[in-house]
Amino acid sequence: MPAEIIKAVLPQFLKFTGIEYIITVVIVVVLGLIISDLAHKIKIPIIGELLSSLHHISKSQSVLIPSLYGYGKMLGFITNTKIKDPETGKKLIGVFVPASPNISTGFFILISEDKIEPLPREIANSCLKMIISGGFFTKN
Repeated sequence: MPAEIIKAVLPQFLKFTGIEYIITVVIVVVLGLIISDLAHKIKIPIIGELLSSLHHISKSQSVLIPSLYGYGKMLGFITNTKIKDPETGKKLIGVFVPASPNISTGFFILISEDKIEPLPREIANSCLKMIISGGFFTKN
């Protein structure tokens, strides 16, 4: 019954048979490959900045910081270590905490050095995969 309702509501050009699904997927994949190749060859400002940011994040130190809500921990990446608190003179660390699944968004927090738990450098890419997958991908 629901399938009949969907078929009746959809416009004719959206009603696919089996081969049309395959052709659509192939076209989308090919266009994605062409566009990503062009983005690397041609310097498109926004895409170049995004790729550069992702590269820097994957190379930076992964850390755990206390949750803003007082329970649990958040996974972040150190972005700046040269900041001092103007009132106390204590060293502050800049940490970018990416959002899941779109890591180009998130928030930046300045936090004291003693509240940061560094993670081993070799797991930075695993941390990115875990954030993008919403926690489904984890490496033991």
